[in-house]
Amino acid sequence: MAKNKKIEVKGNVITIFKAEMDDYISLTDIARYKDTAQTDSIIQNFASVCVSRTEKRY
Repeated sequence: MAKNKKIEVKGNVITIFKAEMDDYISLTDIARYKDTAQTDSIIQNFASVCVSRTEKRY
């Protein structure tokens, strides 16, 4: 079962999800630090950059 851990970075709480041997950082928490009103746009931009970089490898 996954366990969550919270850390504080520059006064902002970031959630770390642990699943078996892997840790995952909450992108929503990080995006909320950048701009609380537009977290969806920030995550969408992040995802498109990741896809773009992956496509360039192939």
